[in-house]
Amino acid sequence: MKSTEINEGNGFVVIFPTLINTITGIIESLLLIRLILKLFGANAQNAFVNFIYSVSAFFARPFMNIFKNVEIKENMILEINTIIAMIVYALIAWIIISIFRNLNNKEVKEEIVDIHHE
Repeated sequence: MKSTEINEGNGFVVIFPTLINTITGIIESLLLIRLILKLFGANAQNAFVNFIYSVSAFFARPFMNIFKNVEIKENMILEINTIIAMIVYALIAWIIISIFRNLNNKEVKEEIVDIHHE
């Protein structure tokens, strides 16, 4: 194997972390918009608000009822569980990317050692 082949690498090495970051960014954005809409007491009958609540509920649901929501004023709710969901999804993405990069670095180091022995 030539050293240039290592640098060119597999497109997957670049694409995978980018894909994970993109998916996580979309999930985090939906949850953040949900958090803000709930915090400011947005009208759930509004089509946009209803859409955000419906889509983000899928990602927020596993964390619901861990803690009680904090009602600041009537219809103004701080969803602590949504904040927890955002933290957990960010940590999961970070762990997946870290493991992937560590495994990939080991493979690259092994290839470099093989090149030097040839």
